[in-house]
Amino acid sequence: MAGRSIPTRYLRQNITRWTVSEDGYGGFEFGPPQVIKGRWEQHQKLFTDLEGHQKVSRAEVFLAESVEVGDYLYNGYTTELDPTTICSGECFRVQMYHEIPDLRNIMTVRQAIL
Repeated sequence: MAGRSIPTRYLRQNITRWTVSEDGYGGFEFGPPQVIKGRWEQHQKLFTDLEGHQKVSRAEVFLAESVEVGDYLYNGYTTELDPTTICSGECFRVQMYHEIPDLRNIMTVRQAIL
């Protein structure tokens, strides 16, 4: 049973995720939108990014599946292929990501800071 995430009864919101990869020309390509279960908490939180800079988050999301720093997350379901077209305060890029197993390595908390 190792590797289970937070019980799904707590992760009832639909979260749309887009993976991001470089297109070879200095831009980005987005993977198709995927809907995963999660819990979206819209609040500000002080955190330190991967370069050591302090930033203030826009939201914190607990997820049933792993994501990567740089992916885009949207609170809800959408089939939009480009997340930047709906990012007017509703869609954010993952700034930090943590997977935290419990002491017995039975459950894992997956947390994305946006």
